[in-house]
Amino acid sequence: MAQPPLNEHLPLAVAAAITYHHLTAPERPQFYDGQHLSEVLTRVAQALVQVARVYALDEATHQRRPLTDGEQAEVRRGATVVLLPDGRRLIEVTIRRHDLRDAIVALKAKGFAVTRPS
Repeated sequence: MAQPPLNEHLPLAVAAAITYHHLTAPERPQFYDGQHLSEVLTRVAQALVQVARVYALDEATHQRRPLTDGEQAEVRRGATVVLLPDGRRLIEVTIRRHDLRDAIVALKAKGFAVTRPS
């Protein structure tokens, strides 16, 4: 079976789920309910945004553009909503597969752990 290309873009929510799996394996995921799963994916995606280049679809040009360091995106709703400080909502936020690999390594090195929010 052929490997997917490393420059393939993955939706941020998918990348968060993959990252969660890599950070918690071989433990079996323990989610209390759907809300807890959403919170976990949101926290993981927020961490990804901090350590990796993510892209959003530019509505004017219909091209993917990388978020700049100054945009300080906030992730919400299970990593399906990304907002900028000025209130703009980003659409189709993605991360490239090879950037995801590097981000997972960086998060492991930082000791990132997912805990249930209080």
